[in-house]
Amino acid sequence: MKYFKYFLVVLIILIPVVFGGLYITQKNKQKKVIKHFYRSLTLMQKAYPYISFTSNKDKFFELLDNADGIYSDILLYKLSKAERQITKMEKFAKEIVEKRKSSYISKAHISEFIGDVHILGGGNNLIKAELDTKIRSKDVIKCGPKSACKIAFIDGSIFTIRQNTTVVFDRVMEEKGANILEIKVRLLNGTVCVETLGLNDFTQDFSVNVKGTLIKFKGSTSSEIETRNGGKNLAVFCYDGNVQVLVKGGISVFDLPARVMCRLNLLTGSFAKFKIPPAPRAEEPINLSTIDRNSRSNIVFKWTPTFNVVGYLFQLSKDDMFANVIVERNGYSGTTLILPMLESGTYFWRVAAINNVNERGQFSDKIRFSVVSKKNNNFIDNTPPEVKIEKINVFGSVIILTGKTEPGVTLIINNHLVEVDSNGKFSYIQKMYQRGKNAINIIARDAAGNETRITKYAVVTAD
Repeated sequence: MKYFKYFLVVLIILIPVVFGGLYITQKNKQKKVIKHFYRSLTLMQKAYPYISFTSNKDKFFELLDNADGIYSDILLYKLSKAERQITKMEKFAKEIVEKRKSSYISKAHISEFIGDVHILGGGNNLIKAELDTKIRSKDVIKCGPKSACKIAFIDGSIFTIRQNTTVVFDRVMEEKGANILEIKVRLLNGTVCVETLGLNDFTQDFSVNVKGTLIKFKGSTSSEIETRNGGKNLAVFCYDGNVQVLVKGGISVFDLPARVMCRLNLLTGSFAKFKIPPAPRAEEPINLSTIDRNSRSNIVFKWTPTFNVVGYLFQLSKDDMFANVIVERNGYSGTTLILPMLESGTYFWRVAAINNVNERGQFSDKIRFSVVSKKNNNFIDNTPPEVKIEKINVFGSVIILTGKTEPGVTLIINNHLVEVDSNGKFSYIQKMYQRGKNAINIIARDAAGNETRITKYAVVTAD
């Protein structure tokens, strides 16, 4: 009886310990699965622009619609089942991006340019800049004033050379069959933007050298590098992903995570890091909109506020690379800007937030709009299209919205063109970069020009 009492005491002690340990183990596993789920949704969001080019559109939206069920399984600790579905979603999204990017992009070439762009082939022969001009090792590219140039690589990475910039491609090595990309660039002066895609199973070695200081990119990144003060100083911005900086070949090595920039003295090697604000969201005029210059005397530009900033940088351009900026407001304090009516034509605008050390964050999506002179027309159809939002789900920082409208309408959500099927159904996925209440602006426009505008909100609690 005595031993039986001891046994009961031990049992009473062990049961909570064992079950408590199991609970903690399951809880930790649940957290890992949730993170995996969020990563897979981010991949789906990256694949979203390419669904129009794939025959697997139905499967994409089927997986997107299943996100609700996956999250429910996670909350109910059906983790193995959820993991299988998440892996399936992740694999599918990667396949879309990889097939689309690697199939239509050839080896390093000029994918877009504007203005005065000079290429010194191999450092010796002057080559005229044209679309699809191949870029090879030792090529020198110089963009003059009001000029810009985009270089596309075999894996879908994009290298943008801004105006008044000179770069040398020390090494360009691409092997599609072996999935190898090795790009080594020297920035002599000016500004470049780097967007690496980080395709699955692709060996990537991408770096920019500025007077012995290396900036290296691995995986999916978005960044900008700018020489300052006559080449004595350097600014490196990381908007997304992770960028590694090796000062003077490695005397100091540090990483820049997303939304962090550094100022670097190239003479002394000293540096300082600063957080940069997220991109505001451009609200008005909306993407692909048309403005009748005969109906008003000005144009109103609006964007969402970004917290803990001292102002904004607004740019209006005649080209989508912003080489020819016709209006700029640096340090503008508001989120609404009124400009006099423009001449007929196509324009692009964007805005970025500025922090307390006068460094700007990432620009908003570039917005394209047209100014026209309309003649008086009496449309028979004056009824705006119906739009019904069926569901808005928030998973981490990713929102998924589904709804229905009239077939054939032009649908724009947060300045992104959204595909509407033959039954009027649509789905939309977007990653939000600000915590808190985020507006989702929906605009449906029919063939007669009638518009329906709806604003919904989603609260994001995670980065």
